[in-house]
Amino acid sequence: MEWKLDTLCDLYETLTITQAVIFINTRRKVDWLTEKMHARDFTVSAMVRGHLGSFGVRVGPAPFSQHGDMDQKERDVIMREFRSGSSRVLITTDLLARGIDVQQVSLVINYDLPTNRENYIH
Repeated sequence: MEWKLDTLCDLYETLTITQAVIFINTRRKVDWLTEKMHARDFTVSAMVRGHLGSFGVRVGPAPFSQHGDMDQKERDVIMREFRSGSSRVLITTDLLARGIDVQQVSLVINYDLPTNRENYIH
């Protein structure tokens, strides 16, 4: 999986990205990639579906996690920051693939292959 990370970091440094969404199949991998990107000094936001439909979020160069503890206001702040462009990269699970609608997204990366083909149709 390290080669994917290296390639992703190369893309991040090389391309002019308005905003990007990176889809990963599992919450554990979202955490892993977020930590790896932070360790390489990339600023990213991450959102995963938590227990009972709630979301956990990690933001910025200093990672933190509140899985399952996010209220609607906190989730709205993360999405507002992403939509406004103050956060350029959002890492999320493919479970959220159908629920994110941000017009400024110029790049969508499937870090893992989607678990079903409907996730390719956005």
